[in-house]
Amino acid sequence: MFRKIFKLICVGISWGCTISCLISMAGYTMMGNEWFLSSPRGFNAQVAAAIIVGMGWSLPTVVYDNEKLSKVQQLLIHAAIGFIVYIPIAFYMQWIPLGNISLMLASILIAIISAFIVWLCFYFYYKWEASEINREIKEKGL
Repeated sequence: MFRKIFKLICVGISWGCTISCLISMAGYTMMGNEWFLSSPRGFNAQVAAAIIVGMGWSLPTVVYDNEKLSKVQQLLIHAAIGFIVYIPIAFYMQWIPLGNISLMLASILIAIISAFIVWLCFYFYYKWEASEINREIKEKGL
């Protein structure tokens, strides 16, 4: 179990940093240096927040090992924990703007849609992987 947790921590760090870099690249492309200058928190805080959020989404994936739970229950537990970690950090880091309720709700909605799209990608990947394994087993007559 320790190895699995360690692996999930590393996966979370990787995902958090990758998503942060992609968002920063997009922000820089649209706004130039202003993207970085407008950030109310420093670079180290941004990186630390991205890592924590990444782990907040990767570690709860252990819920998918529990076959007693339905896929919907697994998804809801995973998403709930992920958003419990993400939302306070996003407000603190001002990734979600506080001044405008419409922008705040739009930011949260974008986060929910993005998380669901990522989940769907993983779902279809693992479904495809399982069908490939089953096909290979069938071909070998096992």
